[in-house]
Amino acid sequence: NVGVVDFKLAEKNDGSEFASVDRSDTSDSNRLISPASTTVTFIPKKFHINAFFKDKTNDYITYYANNPSTMGANLDINISTTTANGDILTNYTDSCYSKDTNITVYYKNSNNIDNQSLISNKSFASKDTYKFIISIDKSLFYNGKTDQNMKLNLSRDNKIAKNPSLFTIKGIKVNDDKTSSTIKLTSNNKAHFYYGRVHVSSPQETSQTYLDAKVYYEIYCKNCDKTIFTLANGSVSVDDVYWYILPKSIYSNFGSGVCDYHSPRATNGANPTHKDEATIHIIAPTIPHSDKIYYTPNQTYLRYNKFGTALPEHFFDVKFIVNTPVWAGRGKLGNTIDTNISKIPNRALEW
Repeated sequence: NVGVVDFKLAEKNDGSEFASVDRSDTSDSNRLISPASTTVTFIPKKFHINAFFKDKTNDYITYYANNPSTMGANLDINISTTTANGDILTNYTDSCYSKDTNITVYYKNSNNIDNQSLISNKSFASKDTYKFIISIDKSLFYNGKTDQNMKLNLSRDNKIAKNPSLFTIKGIKVNDDKTSSTIKLTSNNKAHFYYGRVHVSSPQETSQTYLDAKVYYEIYCKNCDKTIFTLANGSVSVDDVYWYILPKSIYSNFGSGVCDYHSPRATNGANPTHKDEATIHIIAPTIPHSDKIYYTPNQTYLRYNKFGTALPEHFFDVKFIVNTPVWAGRGKLGNTIDTNISKIPNRALEW
C-alpha cells in the first residue's frame, strides 16, 4: 500500500551476532555491524481514470446557460489510485496519505468560442482555448478513490443568439506531485449546446372573444451542420428565419412554461391566463380590442430579446376584431348595366 516506512538496521549483541566468536578479544565497536536507518516512501504507480461526458438529457441537447449547476452538460470523472497490477491503494485516503490533485481536461469546441465563455459549477485553477484545470483537495479521496462530477456550459447573452456548438472532451490527465496518468476519450465524450428561446408569434388576431396563443420552444441555427445538430431539422419557426421548433417530447424535459403574463393596461386590458406550457389563453374585455401581452419564460436560458435589453421583455400583439361583410351597398344580381362594359373604359356600375 502507499505510505512512509522507516527501516532501521542494527545487529544484536546477544551471542547470535556474526562475530560472536570474537567477543572476548574485540571491542563491540569493531566487532558489530554499524546501525543504519532509511525511510522509504511508497507512492501510487498510476491513477486509473474513467470519464463520461454527455448532454443534459438523452435528447442530445444542452441549452447555453449562465448557471451550469441547473443547466449544464455532465462530466463524470472516476479516479482510483492503483499499483502496477491495478490493485487499489486504500491508504490513499483522507487524513492518511492522499494528496492534493489536479485534473486537466483537454477539449475541443467546434465554434472556437473564446475560453472566457466556458463556465462550470467548479472553480477553474486555469483555462485556455484547449484545456482547463481543476484542483481536488486531498480530503476528497476515500480508500483510494474519488468521484468528481462537473457541470459545463458556455455563457449566454440574452441579446445575441449564437450557433450550436459541439463540445468534445479529448483527454484527461490526473496528477499529484509524484504520480501522473493520462487517458484519451474517443466515446461518450460529446455534448451539443444550443441557443434556445420561448417565442409567441405576433400579431395574433381573431374575431372571437378569446384567443389561444401558441407558445413555441425553438433553437437557433444559422447555416449550422444539421447532420451534427439534428434538432435543426425540425419545423421552421412560423415567423422568423434561422429558428427551429422543438417537439414537446424534448422541450418538456426542461421545466418549460411561461409566467407573469399580463396586459400593460391598468384597466380594460385583455386577460391572459395559463392554459398549459404551450398555450396562453386570452380573453378580450370587449370587441373590437387591441392589446399587447407581456410574458416571461420560466427558464432564464430561454429568454431572448434581439432588441437589446438586459432583462428581456417578451410580448406579442393581439387583435380582437368584428366581422364585417365583404361588400357594402345594394343592387340587382344578374343584370348587366352595359353590354359594352368590357370594351369601353371607365364605366361605373350603378348600385
